[in-house]
Amino acid sequence: MPSDIQSVAAPQGKRYAPGPLSLSLAKGQADRMEALLAYMQRNGHANATARELCQAYERTYADGETGGRMFPHTGMARMNNLEAAGRVVCDRENKRICTVTGERVQVYSLPLQQVDWL
Repeated sequence: MPSDIQSVAAPQGKRYAPGPLSLSLAKGQADRMEALLAYMQRNGHANATARELCQAYERTYADGETGGRMFPHTGMARMNNLEAAGRVVCDRENKRICTVTGERVQVYSLPLQQVDWL
């Protein structure tokens, strides 16, 4: 290696989060995402993508305890948690165009009885 080229060390640590998310904060985010999905379905939306829910989360909770920022990977993780708990249904077969990204993606919806309950 030539002597005039210096190696650059890679930055240490995570880029987006200072550490692991507490379970109570993750549960709060998931509950809010579910409530936003219920609100959207009550107001005429058949379903929503994870990115659309992240955008709605940021609009609704801009001054909240989390600063209102919801990164796409965090939103997808919350939706996966809700799906594993049986609180939302993910339709992987009938994908649609996301209004945020313009890409064809899977959509989430609530089981019908939960829309009126939340």
